[in-house]
Amino acid sequence: MSLTSVAQAIAQKHLSSREATQSCLDRVAQWQPRLNAFMAIEAEAALAAADAADADLAKGNNRGALHGVPLAHRTCITRRARWSPAARRIRRDFVATTTSTALQRLKDAGTVRLGSLQMARVRYGPTGHNAHYGPRA
Repeated sequence: MSLTSVAQAIAQKHLSSREATQSCLDRVAQWQPRLNAFMAIEAEAALAAADAADADLAKGNNRGALHGVPLAHRTCITRRARWSPAARRIRRDFVATTTSTALQRLKDAGTVRLGSLQMARVRYGPTGHNAHYGPRA
């Protein structure tokens, strides 16, 4: 399903946010060993956020077009109190002290965070290869 079709299915209650999130997490578990696409997977937090999104919808509280939609973000887009190395060895222990505006807006819109995605060091390079955290397939 596309992002818009997932969003519509959740809004119309044909699909729960938990079901969509669990489906994404199942795919991540299946493909992560081969693709190395994620730097961090936040499964428990994602399922809790999905349950909260479903509860909000059940009460008639829809936070917008992306309410309950599971998403992942590149590791350079920071979230407060989360590991955020931006694919750089020098930042391997960095924990963000603030949340980026983009992530805050997505959170306010009701999205569900799956985790942070692998990327080329400092966002340079078309392949996503990262010598410090392993190549992406």
